[in-house]
Amino acid sequence: MRVNKSVLIVSLTTCSRQRQHEYLMHAILGLSACELMAKDRSLVTFAMAHRHKAIKAIQKALNNLSKNNNSSNTYKEGNAIVATCFALTFQSVCLDDGMVEFMTFCRGILIVAIQMYTKRSRIMFRNLVGEEKIAALRPALEKVPPIRSELTDAAVVSLKRLEHLMVTQVQKEYHEYLANMAEALYTDSYKGKRAYSRLLQSYDSIPSSRRYC
Repeated sequence: MRVNKSVLIVSLTTCSRQRQHEYLMHAILGLSACELMAKDRSLVTFAMAHRHKAIKAIQKALNNLSKNNNSSNTYKEGNAIVATCFALTFQSVCLDDGMVEFMTFCRGILIVAIQMYTKRSRIMFRNLVGEEKIAALRPALEKVPPIRSELTDAAVVSLKRLEHLMVTQVQKEYHEYLANMAEALYTDSYKGKRAYSRLLQSYDSIPSSRRYC
């Protein structure tokens, strides 16, 4: 993953000048710090500090968004919130034990997109909901060569070794979705993506009180 320097400069300058979308500024800084951690591990404190500030600020923004009926403000705020969710999602990949937060922010992107649709405000991020995203990605994914078999083998073996630890129904179902996704990667990336989409849908259907059971 590479962070585009020019995009960072424009985004941070806009945020600082307008004193708007503080959460987006912190998310970008946190993601950038994670990018640089490969060379300087001391930046982990900086990365997490900005991540926590972004999460705290975006929670307030999400609450305000649900009450805001101004289409112009909703469009701007919606774009900034979705961009922040993407940045936080990408950062989750860099974190140890970041799976839960990764899934949470994937869900957050969809929630904001759905809110935009209900308000009839088309944000600049397209194809985020339903079959639209699959249709948009399919041509590109079908051209992607299969993931290296040794990586898929490692994932499948690891999941099989964990199977006996699954006790509750939620754990068993979630494990099954993960196993199906890993097996699908043997064939092609598109099938893996479809399996991943089903995994996200299953996560959304689990009541929050049972997600960690």
